[in-house]
Amino acid sequence: MIVATIRVQVTRSKRQEMLQTLQALTESIRSEPGCLNCRFYLEVGNENALYVVEEWKSRADVDTHILSRDFSVLFGAINLLHGPDAVEFQLLSSLAGLEAIDALRARAKAAQSEVLVD
Repeated sequence: MIVATIRVQVTRSKRQEMLQTLQALTESIRSEPGCLNCRFYLEVGNENALYVVEEWKSRADVDTHILSRDFSVLFGAINLLHGPDAVEFQLLSSLAGLEAIDALRARAKAAQSEVLVD
């Protein structure tokens, strides 16, 4: 799974317009081939920072999305309303679930037990 995150810093006067754009696009993005989910959030403590979080089956699906009409509309709105300097885009391709946390904690506990035995 690939996760794409977009953080947009908006001005107070443009926040509602950006929220409306995101709301209009999320259902359409969710229906794109390979999209597992698409959500948007407001940052706690900074109501002018908006996050779009997209989950995709593969990198090819993300690439197709980036070339899609929906992404063009989103990116166009971001550039028109806020400019590229207000945007952070990240792709995360190495993801693990809770089992990775459990395994790490088990290894740390085992290592601590070995230290106590020595």
